[in-house]
Amino acid sequence: MHKLKISASDGEVLTGQLPESWAEVPLQAYVGLALAAQPVPAGIVPTVHPFANSAGCQALATLLGLPTAEPFLADISLLLPIYEATPWLFDGPLPAGQPAPGFTHLGQAYAYVGGDFDTLTAGQWEALTSFLQESEGQPLRVAPQLLAVLYTPAGQKQSAVTVRDAALAFATLPLSLAWPAIQSFLLRALPLALATQSYLAARPLVEQVVHALEQGLATSPTSGPRGFYWSTGRWLAKRWLKLARKQLATFLPPSATTAVAPNSPSNLPAKAR
Repeated sequence: MHKLKISASDGEVLTGQLPESWAEVPLQAYVGLALAAQPVPAGIVPTVHPFANSAGCQALATLLGLPTAEPFLADISLLLPIYEATPWLFDGPLPAGQPAPGFTHLGQAYAYVGGDFDTLTAGQWEALTSFLQESEGQPLRVAPQLLAVLYTPAGQKQSAVTVRDAALAFATLPLSLAWPAIQSFLLRALPLALATQSYLAARPLVEQVVHALEQGLATSPTSGPRGFYWSTGRWLAKRWLKLARKQLATFLPPSATTAVAPNSPSNLPAKAR
């Protein structure tokens, strides 16, 4: 990272860190920045415009490690040098590649379980879809929680406690590791998993989260340019919904799941949990 110095309105010099790559951007800080993006008026090519608001300034200050967003709030033009130094942070592209098979973070080794769909239990699908339901149509909001299910701590049996602890730890996971797994799950893993042995247990939960995401997207503004961050979450959600709806409509008829209570985890088949 490069050291960043910026002057507050009272003359105090504040020190932060300017990331040089996605490997230096913590997941939760990125999520905060992405969710703070606002639409810009038609005819404007977005640079820092989506973040020229209180939430955007605060999110950027947090990502840069500054103690306060006061300099940005006092003089919004201070965002421009940040953009010029790190345009990829505002315009992308996001990290590419396949999910890492494993990594060590904060002293704990983790192994990826999200690639072998047949081995994911109904309990893991329930956790994944429940987190998505809580996202209010913005999957990035629960990115650390999704990863906490997709990556299990080495030498430990996955449980509600290990998922909780991993989600807390993954708040600081570098985006270079986090993003490929998140994207893979949202675009590929869940829809394809409807054809696995846990289909009958997973389908009612998938139907619920598809409905929840559709409602969230339907209530979002749709006019005017959005910019990189504004469009990323909506694009992922829409792409995921298209795939999931196709699977739900073509793989098995709705009557195939009538014996499974959609709102009761306790009614999942014991062998699939």
